[in-house]
Amino acid sequence: GAAVDWGAGTRNVVLTVDAASILLQRNGEIQVRSINGGPLGGFRNRIINGNFDFWQRGTSQSVGGYGSADRWTIVPSGATMGASRQDFAVGQTDVPGNPKHFIRVSATVGNDHARIEQRIEGVGTLAGQKATVSFWARGTNPGGGSFYATFGQSFGTGGSPSPTLFDIGTTPFVVTSQWQKFSVTVELPSIAGKTLGTDGNDYLQVAFSQGPDTSTAPWTLDLARVSLVEGDATGEADPFEPRPLALELALCQRYYEAVPGSGTASCLYRGDSTSGFIYYAVAKFSEEKRRPPAVTLDTANAGMLGFDPSTLQTAGISTFGFRVSCQCNQTASGRQFNTGWFADAEL
Repeated sequence: GAAVDWGAGTRNVVLTVDAASILLQRNGEIQVRSINGGPLGGFRNRIINGNFDFWQRGTSQSVGGYGSADRWTIVPSGATMGASRQDFAVGQTDVPGNPKHFIRVSATVGNDHARIEQRIEGVGTLAGQKATVSFWARGTNPGGGSFYATFGQSFGTGGSPSPTLFDIGTTPFVVTSQWQKFSVTVELPSIAGKTLGTDGNDYLQVAFSQGPDTSTAPWTLDLARVSLVEGDATGEADPFEPRPLALELALCQRYYEAVPGSGTASCLYRGDSTSGFIYYAVAKFSEEKRRPPAVTLDTANAGMLGFDPSTLQTAGISTFGFRVSCQCNQTASGRQFNTGWFADAEL
């Protein structure tokens, strides 16, 4: 660490810098605390929804893929497994920071490399650098006796990308029925000389896995407060830094956004209508998407007044929104159509 002292007397300003923090003081009073934990904190964590606050798709899933917690995907790899949202007791002290939720990943039939993972946009993320993933976990271990924290580098698809690198820095960890904090530091490979795919979907993978254990024994893994930061943060008490919830939701919505099928948010057209005419409306995304997403209309919950739900169609999908068309079957004023929708731009 080092301290720089400007001036003396009543105008004294001291800036203290060490490996984990920056502290600015004036006249002996703290002006800016550590950028890692103060008002500028939260921006070094590369994991999105590491506190499991957002579940736009639902609170549970029984199949692989994206289906519950935002930004987290289940990869069964031959196992029978799912995930669900669990709630912390209010005021609990086992896990710091007063989180509301954690995720429970469970395999009724295990298999090697069955896992939960997050794909972080851009394979260049922390490439050639040390990185630390920290998390809180509890549960019952696979048949081989441990779980594994592991990284991967995917160079995407399209063209002739370099092969994906799996099992980077694979590190075992053993859980118990009590919450424990784990930290794993690895040096991620450089991507110098690699070739990216042309589809723009390359990513860094962070996974919690059954690893090479081929046992089919069941297991359960509870996870909370997951962070990925640059450098060796194993000495920090807890490198997790929460972001404002509105910001965290916006980060999630870059990849997936859901609008329910009822309510004002799903009302796309309201006004005078003529039978047989097709009417168009624009649905705008709350956040620009990573790529033009796959859009699905929630026609089962569509609300129609003078319109034919079977004629609902989408067109002109971009990263900012899309068009919806629907044919009117009544000539009247105050006619409307509304439908929920789901926009998926995940990696």
